[in-house]
Amino acid sequence: MASTSVFFLRGCHFKSWIFRIGYTTFLNHRRSEKPFTDYEEARSIASTDTTDSHFRYQELYAALNRLPGKERMSVLLFYMEGYSVKEIAEIEETSQDAVKQHLSRGRNHLRGILSNQ
Repeated sequence: MASTSVFFLRGCHFKSWIFRIGYTTFLNHRRSEKPFTDYEEARSIASTDTTDSHFRYQELYAALNRLPGKERMSVLLFYMEGYSVKEIAEIEETSQDAVKQHLSRGRNHLRGILSNQ
């Protein structure tokens, strides 16, 4: 408990701190899973599910899942969750320039993936 109070004394925000816990948990869970590489099979499974077949952004989410981890996380936090580059840098424990690079590369990768579909 003492380490938590020290963390807040350094001026970090609670929202970034709690999100970092979730992010770390997510990464640990992803590392323990066997990677799924057959995206065509996943897309056919998703298209047969009546609930998912009405979902408007399936292709985008499938493309996001193909991005490398840091790019995907930066893109999701910035565009879907509305975090600033500074906040994302705190969450990912990296520099703001690195986050900007992840966002740029993520956009380029998404553009390439979606144009091939």
